[in-house]
Amino acid sequence: MVRVLFFILYLVLTFAHCVLAQSEVNQQHMILRRTTTPATSPKTQVINPNQIILRNVTQPTDAEPIEDVASQTQRASLKYPNHGLATAGSSSVELSGKTFPLTYIKGCDRTHSIGFKFFLEKGLSCDFSARIHPHAVEFLKQNLHICAEAGLKAIGNRGTIARVDIHSQGVFVKRRVDNNPRKPWSNHSLGAAIDMNNLEIEFADGTKEIYPVAAENLRGRVNPGFTRCRKNCKGQRYSRTGRAKFYDGFYACMENKIEGIKAKGPKCSGGVLGCDYNSDHANHIHLSVPICPSPRGVATI
Repeated sequence: MVRVLFFILYLVLTFAHCVLAQSEVNQQHMILRRTTTPATSPKTQVINPNQIILRNVTQPTDAEPIEDVASQTQRASLKYPNHGLATAGSSSVELSGKTFPLTYIKGCDRTHSIGFKFFLEKGLSCDFSARIHPHAVEFLKQNLHICAEAGLKAIGNRGTIARVDIHSQGVFVKRRVDNNPRKPWSNHSLGAAIDMNNLEIEFADGTKEIYPVAAENLRGRVNPGFTRCRKNCKGQRYSRTGRAKFYDGFYACMENKIEGIKAKGPKCSGGVLGCDYNSDHANHIHLSVPICPSPRGVATI
């Protein structure tokens, strides 16, 4: 009887061992399947992220593309392949024993996007051998179109600029400030100061407009949109409405560009004088391009 009980117990233990061993084998198979075979579902769609990027780039949208001023200038200046001011030949000027570089302006060059027209006795002409400092050439290339665009935005004109012609009283003149021999050299003596009267803007569609950057013309007559202040003008000499608002946008932009250059290095001169500075600048903006470091004995403006 005891032997029978032991035999039955042996069979039970053997059977239990077999069940546990098979269970462990099944678990190992499940783990192996999880690590080697990815789980997929017929309802799940796998999307290549590169396809998403490509689709977003190539499909057109209704949003208006954003184009900065530099891109507009590049696109509009296809008829003027050279962006900037044309120059030819080099020159120099001696001030207080030091020599400074100058270059000749080719204001009539129609392959460039910046031109010059000067007020001469025979009238407004670009056929004039004026000289300018090389730094001023680079400054105009970088900033003239941008600041003209700022002037247009001030009056609500969003036209695309192709070319800008500067109407000027002069650039290089070797003289002292106020023609006083006791005062320092004017920045005009370096060819780094530009007297601007008007900007003649040609748009991408071929149309042209002249915008005054001065309150008065050379005959002393007030330009349209400017009014001499008698009261309530907050310290200004002229109030500005309509197209004269172009002046505000252009002036503020130029002032900001010059101050940005002066902030990058010590001993840099330059600035803008306009119709609110004094009566001498009622008929032009005096744009003084920074020369860094400022030459000794030359006025900061």
